[in-house]
Amino acid sequence: MKKILVALLFTSTLLGVSCSKSDDNNGGDSEKTYTVKFTGSENANIEMIIVAKADGSNETYSDVNKSSWETQVKSKGGISAGAVGFTTDDKPGKLKAEIIENGKVVKTSTSEGTVLNATVTNM
Repeated sequence: MKKILVALLFTSTLLGVSCSKSDDNNGGDSEKTYTVKFTGSENANIEMIIVAKADGSNETYSDVNKSSWETQVKSKGGISAGAVGFTTDDKPGKLKAEIIENGKVVKTSTSEGTVLNATVTNM
């Protein structure tokens, strides 16, 4: 449990930094639809997911308890997403995070280990 809390703290900090205002405006003024996708290995269990928009609003999904998850998000200026979880058998696993726009993966990151923490941003 302590490892999960440390990973959550890290994810929260990373999302807070990535959501801060910058001069970059990757999404422009128009609202776009993004797909956020997390794919884990067979032994992965996603506990919590945070999806943040460039305007500072966010959605938190707790007790996900799945190895894979996805949703569509509409946002102006891009999005960030992070997931934290663990492996169910104490053997190393993988968790991949993706942001997809118009059917193309625009950002991706992967976490490996027994505690999984994947974050991705396009802001």
